[in-house]
Amino acid sequence: MSNKSFSSWLKSGSPWVWLNAGAVSISLVMVVGLLSLIAVRGLSHFWPADLMAVTYTEPGKEAVILVGEKIDTEEVSAQQLSRTGVVLPDGQASAKRILLKVGNRDYFGLDFRWVNQPWIGEITYPQALLSIERREWGHFYGRLLSVKQQGEIVVSGEDAYQELQLRLKRSNKLVSEIKALEKGEIGKINAGLEEIRLERRKLELREVPKASIQYAELIESEKLLDVSYKALQQNLAELYQALNRDQMMVVMSDGREVEIPFAKVVEVYQPNAMNLFEKFGVYFHELWKFVSGDPREANTEGGVFPAIFGTVMMVMIHRSKLSKE
Repeated sequence: MSNKSFSSWLKSGSPWVWLNAGAVSISLVMVVGLLSLIAVRGLSHFWPADLMAVTYTEPGKEAVILVGEKIDTEEVSAQQLSRTGVVLPDGQASAKRILLKVGNRDYFGLDFRWVNQPWIGEITYPQALLSIERREWGHFYGRLLSVKQQGEIVVSGEDAYQELQLRLKRSNKLVSEIKALEKGEIGKINAGLEEIRLERRKLELREVPKASIQYAELIESEKLLDVSYKALQQNLAELYQALNRDQMMVVMSDGREVEIPFAKVVEVYQPNAMNLFEKFGVYFHELWKFVSGDPREANTEGGVFPAIFGTVMMVMIHRSKLSKE
């Protein structure tokens, strides 16, 4: 190509069109790749993984049973394992270790634990193991012993799990009613009381006499709101009393028996006893809860709906401002 034809080609704009097309293509590939990575690494979190029961024996200690989800597996060198007290046979350069999510953070002090392959004994997947999502302290893993009502055992044995699910639906319904009452009617009353406080402050700044009609109207409105508030508080107390009626007794992997109030439980399922269709049902249910739910425990648990809603509103407000300008 001559210098003249090359210059004409540059002036035609074709190189920049192709350059732009290439840049857009690369950007699209990067976006798709990023979304795929997020989907693979993030969405798998909602899958109801099977629970392992592992017989684990550390050197010089008695065998213990660990229960949890298998999160990751990695190959570790013999030198690194030797620092933890694991001595491999001569000639073996490395060994595997497994990261277990053992849950029960309020009792074990941690959610995850590495277990070394040389110390692992029998691995089983008992169908009776429960995965309990709690409103506080994360997941709890164990076996169901019985269901209680006001401290008295009502069901135990094989029928306890079915009774648990029925009472869990009841408690979750009560939680929804409590949230609706607190955010709805009680929230409106609190907003009304705040409005009255601001109106009273305006009258004070304007030095309006306290014997005036404006003050009398505010006092009357405040009294009416107080009466409504006391009635709602009574209703709320009754709902909380009904919510605290039921408990479940669960035994942990170390043999300790724990009583868990239904008021602190979100979901309970037996992943090892579920078929593929049931697991897909739980998966999409958990995914929807994450998208539509409110956060819990300092934004470490629960959903992200407020963040999504706030982001959408900010974008809409910004676009409306730009259109006006």
